[in-house]
Amino acid sequence: MFLCIGVIQLLDLLYRSKFLNNNDVIELSEFKHEFKFKLINTPIDNKKITIRYRLDRAIGHFFGIQFYSRFLKIFKFLPFCVDQNFYLKKLYIKFKLSKNNLLKISNNLSGNLFGSSIHYCNLKINGIDINSFLKKKNPNIFGFGMAFVDQISPGPISNDIILDILKKLKKINMLKLNENR
Repeated sequence: MFLCIGVIQLLDLLYRSKFLNNNDVIELSEFKHEFKFKLINTPIDNKKITIRYRLDRAIGHFFGIQFYSRFLKIFKFLPFCVDQNFYLKKLYIKFKLSKNNLLKISNNLSGNLFGSSIHYCNLKINGIDINSFLKKKNPNIFGFGMAFVDQISPGPISNDIILDILKKLKKINMLKLNENR
């Protein structure tokens, strides 16, 4: 079984499937980051990992708009951009499931708003990574997405997700080969 699912949707699925219990501790991580408004022709600082968004695309990204709408095109002429700079420090947050609610119990954020990078990952339940947690429930469950990846370096997480998928598909193919022998 393949689960291709976002972090929040996975938590909802685990909860509704009764895989989560009261007092379970849920942990996520992401890399420290900041957003800076810049002129579009400002050089990118090579000492940081930066994703640069034109202002029109940054507005769309902020509001979760998945397509390039006519509304966004009215901002295209503005010579501004938003740089999302990532740093090596990892941020963590922990929640506890209590009476059907998630309560924040700890973090190391120091002023950062967790989740605003939109690259949070490495879901753990009671200290067990989500891949191992699900394997205990059923060894045929394979998860794909941010929750299932422990991102090693800061920046976009899409490459980490793709590499994780390839690794798991290779493992599945090896298991099938061994079954056929």
